[in-house]
Amino acid sequence: MATVEFRHLSTQERLDLIGEIWESLGDSDVPAPVDLRAELDRRNIAFPDERKRAVSRLEVRAKTRPARG
Repeated sequence: MATVEFRHLSTQERLDLIGEIWESLGDSDVPAPVDLRAELDRRNIAFPDERKRAVSRLEVRAKTRPARG
């Protein structure tokens, strides 16, 4: 495999390129053990219901830290 030099790109340009490469990959392009794939599928299915129960970081902080007086 040929080496490609990326150092001439800015940090943001390299990060953008990483994102574009990542987005170009399909599920079958990224090897994962069967049990991991099953867990990811389970979480994706459960996500809409779990998201409804989510609490923001600010709400958690307000409940766990005493009010300053």
